[in-house]
Amino acid sequence: MAVTNLDERKICFIISKSDLSKYKKTVDSLTTLICPKGYEVLVRSFTENNTAAAYNRIMRENDAKYKIYVTAGTEFINENLLAELIDIFRKNWAIGIVGTSGAVVLPTNGISLSAIKRVGKVMMPDGISAWSAIDDTYQKVQLIDSFFLATQYDIKWRDDLFLSEIFAKAGQCVEFKKQYYLTVVAKQPAIPWCKLENLPTAYDETERNLFLNEYAKDIYPLVSILIPTYNRPYFFEKALHSAVTQSYKNIEIIIGDDSTNDDTKKIVEKYQKKYSNIFYQKNKALHCTVRERSYANYNSIFHKSHGAYINYLNDDDLFHPEKISKMMNYYLEYDNIALVSSYRIFINENDEETVFSGYKSLKVNNDIILDAKSAIRTLLLKANNFIGEPTTALVRRIDIDNNFGTFWGTSFHCVNDMAQWLESLKYGDLAYLKEPLSCMRVHKGQKPKDSAIRFAFKNDLFSFYTLSYSHFFGFENEEEFIETIKKWLSTYASENTVFAAKEELKQKTSLFYDKDIIETFLKNYTKAKNIIKGNILQTNIATNNSPVQHMSIFLQELLSNQKGQHICYINEQAELFIRKFKNLNTSLVTYKLQMKTDKIDSTATFLPFMMENKVNLSIKQAANFFDCIVLFDNIMQWRQPDNICNGGNQKIYYWN
Repeated sequence: MAVTNLDERKICFIISKSDLSKYKKTVDSLTTLICPKGYEVLVRSFTENNTAAAYNRIMRENDAKYKIYVTAGTEFINENLLAELIDIFRKNWAIGIVGTSGAVVLPTNGISLSAIKRVGKVMMPDGISAWSAIDDTYQKVQLIDSFFLATQYDIKWRDDLFLSEIFAKAGQCVEFKKQYYLTVVAKQPAIPWCKLENLPTAYDETERNLFLNEYAKDIYPLVSILIPTYNRPYFFEKALHSAVTQSYKNIEIIIGDDSTNDDTKKIVEKYQKKYSNIFYQKNKALHCTVRERSYANYNSIFHKSHGAYINYLNDDDLFHPEKISKMMNYYLEYDNIALVSSYRIFINENDEETVFSGYKSLKVNNDIILDAKSAIRTLLLKANNFIGEPTTALVRRIDIDNNFGTFWGTSFHCVNDMAQWLESLKYGDLAYLKEPLSCMRVHKGQKPKDSAIRFAFKNDLFSFYTLSYSHFFGFENEEEFIETIKKWLSTYASENTVFAAKEELKQKTSLFYDKDIIETFLKNYTKAKNIIKGNILQTNIATNNSPVQHMSIFLQELLSNQKGQHICYINEQAELFIRKFKNLNTSLVTYKLQMKTDKIDSTATFLPFMMENKVNLSIKQAANFFDCIVLFDNIMQWRQPDNICNGGNQKIYYWN
């Protein structure tokens, strides 16, 4: 606990005397300081090698409220230093430590001088070294630079951990924080308080690791490394080792094991004896397809995690030891970053770097911050997942919509990584690092790229395009969207591809066969062909203006103009918009179409929306009832939409 009942009229300078010339330089400069009236200034020295232990001894021996721990050789050049320092402490009782410079955000290496966000100033032989300006009397920081540290309360120094001055003072900043006191840097409005010959850049690597091991959980956000695995114990152990040896210290590792034996479990138990941050679950659920099993495992371990940041690690891939540390620095230092990825290399079964043309990669000369719009358009328009696989990128948990790989509320099983990158980029920019911080392994034991998986990929791309366009996302205009659909057709959905899909339905030869994948592809192919023909949104009224580009604008205008009339819509996507805009027209009566199948036929029934009218309507009654009919995706299974009107005068709108 902090000692607070100290003599408010005493100021004590504490300086090492191990180097007499430096000690004398500091003490001589004390004569330039003005002592506030009624205050007593004391000087205490020590020669012990254990700086923290010496600080504790001196702290016990005197009751000065204001103690100033100074690196020998520091000179004081602002005569009003003491008055300005006491004024800061008096302004806020919660201030525990005051420094002259420091890190607003501490980088993951624990060194304040390497921080990007720094404040304060100090006089150097060649002039004033100043970092970001301070607007108020002081600014809160995570860590102050070690050459000057002033306190107004006594808290025990960690002499059980640190010998050196740098990390003893770094640890003291965290100890004050743990007792809810602030560490701040003074504004120093006139001239700096201190002059240095050089900044104290040398540090002891052992003590730096001690500092991070002890205080990482108090300083840095928790990162969850999630490892889904299945019958790959040899590769899995290498992946796990790359996770536990990360330099970033505040990590939890969660493993979801779908294996059919206990080989992986035995490896985990061996590592758990040494590492307390590994959590393991053996999945017992049975799934019909590999896709379902993999998807369930991904989601299960995500929902068992607690980290503010998430990084999946495929069980045959590897992390660079500095991966999480270097990526987290971008989240810590830049407020606009929503996704961090890097260049990655490909390795074979023997951990040897190899060339693999099956996946795209982006090589840059320097770390870059790519604005979200540019990154999104590259992903969408070029179908180029340059960001990488789940192993490659570190994601903010807040940007994951229920499950990893959900984009605009839609889940993706095949390329959930690309879906997540698009979802994350809704909320900020991309930091892309030049250094290869992960390795993707290419080996014979991976899932073969059979036809079902290829069709799933094609379906996912088509969903990216249509979802993005309907939500004003990525595409500049309708023409750009149509050109992208044309490219999808020519690249992924030729007539030969459709023929292969039909054969797949007949033969069911795919190892990972899923009938829905092929059927969905055939529907998407038909929709794409109709989009090319201009059937994005159109009407059967010849005098109608040019096609409306976006569903939400169209429905808002429609509901605003249809006063006291009846409208019908088809699917849930339309229902969401109608719920949103219906308050514009409370007299409008709306129905939705209820079908037993996805084909609109004579069995279809129109149900009242929100129980406005309890009368159900058959499809034959529609012509004499509806003033307006809005049809969405299902129009592709309804080959003659005009038939519903039986020659009536209704307006029919449809969106594909």
